[in-house]
This record gives sequence, structure tokens and C-alpha cells, in this order.
Amino acid sequence: MKKKLLLADDSATIQKVVHLCFADEPFEVRVAPDGDRAQELLSGWCPDILLADVLLPGVDGYELCKRARHKSKIPVVLLVGMFEPFDFGRAEESRYDAYLTKPFDTRYLIELVKELVNRDAEESRQEEAEIAGRVHTLEFEEPYRAAMSGILQIDKFDLTPWDYEIVPQPEPPLPRVSVHEAADTVAAVGASRNLEAHVTAVMERLLPHWMETIHADLLKELRRMS
Repeated sequence: MKKKLLLADDSATIQKVVHLCFADEPFEVRVAPDGDRAQELLSGWCPDILLADVLLPGVDGYELCKRARHKSKIPVVLLVGMFEPFDFGRAEESRYDAYLTKPFDTRYLIELVKELVNRDAEESRQEEAEIAGRVHTLEFEEPYRAAMSGILQIDKFDLTPWDYEIVPQPEPPLPRVSVHEAADTVAAVGASRNLEAHVTAVMERLLPHWMETIHADLLKELRRMS
């Protein structure tokens, strides 16, 4: 699938150069001749990268970058003419990624665009993995942390190795488990009816006040699997 590149520049020459640069690359290029049109495309087309002239008519490149980065993490390259001033203060405030002086080396432009787009994609994958991990462990992680931080001292109980398969150890380290993982561990050892009794016994010894939450969910999952 092609990546989307938005060029916000009123120069017909730059528009033609950028189109030619990416003609054989996996990019779809669209052009906005002014800041207002660029904002419309940012909202409706959702490009993967923005190239913006700092002296763009209407909303200039600095402000366009600032607004774009306020809504998303889209990479932004600011373009400036050879004899035009570049306002580093406004550029920093806009949270730009890079800037190029026109005329630019076309091979460098292609490499820069690919690098920024790939970096953004990798960061997005990492964030998605982290979010998925947090969602996966949310149901159990916080109750376990609360229980293990002073409310319960596991080492004071006489637990067997089998018990420790059901109940996580206090920090460090704190296991990250879900209802399904806990139930799978329990179900792998023996018949579910006997295991329900075992789980009940362990939970009653350790956290009587926690029975209505974690215990109930665990037993529900065990019964579903039996």
C-alpha cells in the first residue's frame, strides 16, 4: 500500500519536482497551494507525511505544522527558499522534524521522507503493542499490585509449588497474567472440579476480602472450560 505525501507549496516548480521525485516510489503525492487547502487535506485525506513551505499563502508552514502536530504525530518537513529567512524559534515551537532549503537534492529528499515515515510507523507499532499489553493485564495487574504491597505477605503462608502456579509472587518480579492465562495454567494440571476446590482453598487462605472479584472471575473461566 502506498504512503500518502502532502506537499503544501504554491511553487509550480517545486510541485513538479516533488511529483517527479516520487513517481517511482511507493508514495501518493497530493498538492495544496495554500494553507487552507492543506488543512482540509490533513483532516480528510490523512497523509503519512507533510512537506510545507514556511511562506505558504494563508496559514504559513510554521502554523500549519503546529496545527498538524497538535492533532497527530505526522512527520513534518519545512521547506525554505535559499534567500528566505528560517525562523528557528517558530520552527521549534511547531515541533517540526526537519527542514530543507530549496532547491534541494532530490535523492536526499526521498531518503529523508522514507526515514521519517518508517520511523513514525515503527513508533506506532510499539505504542500499539504497549497499549495491547496494558489492556491485556489491566484486569489483574492493579489488584495484584495493591494486594502485594503490604496488604499480603505471601512468604508467611505455607504454599506448595502448585499453589504458586495459581497465585503470583510479590514484587519483584510481578507476573503479568490474565484470567485466561491463569485458568489455562490451572486446567493443565488436572480435572476442573478438583481444581476449583484447590483454587478456592488457596484464595480463602490468602485473600478472603478479594474473593468477590478475582476469585469469581477465575472460577467462571474454569467452569466455562470444563
